[in-house]
Amino acid sequence: MGRQADQEIVASLGLYPDSNWQRYVQAFGARLAAASERPNLPWTFRVVDDATVNAFAVPGGFIYVTRGILATLNAEAELAGVIGHEIGHALFQHYRFPVHFLLENGDGRLSPLHAMRLYAWKRSAEMSADRVGLLCSQNFDAAANAFFKLSSGITDNSLAFQLNEYIN
Repeated sequence: MGRQADQEIVASLGLYPDSNWQRYVQAFGARLAAASERPNLPWTFRVVDDATVNAFAVPGGFIYVTRGILATLNAEAELAGVIGHEIGHALFQHYRFPVHFLLENGDGRLSPLHAMRLYAWKRSAEMSADRVGLLCSQNFDAAANAFFKLSSGITDNSLAFQLNEYIN
């Protein structure tokens, strides 16, 4: 399933043609994954040629960051937070949530109850992946900045902040 998805993603988005970035992201992600609970998964880390600010994972340890997100990150700790977040999705196998089950056991529509369950599961999945990203980053402020850029779509540093200062 993951290998086929990888082929489709590469065919659709293309790989960013900078081999230095590809090697760097593969080596960097492999170091983070080696310290995970599934170090023997055949992890693959790729930079896709997409200007959007995004990162994502598919089954089998395939992790993708876009060239767009690389352009917005200011520190390696931010990249560690982003890649660590995606490693978290792979570790917890968040792709296994049976959305098809919810649709198949009804009339083909998502009931309000099932929609709320799906929403709650998604929030829980994102928070658990965020925790892994924080552990990988080892820099609370950097991870918070990276997660903010991903979730808000604001990619410049006009809203850069120190989270500890904000909380206090």
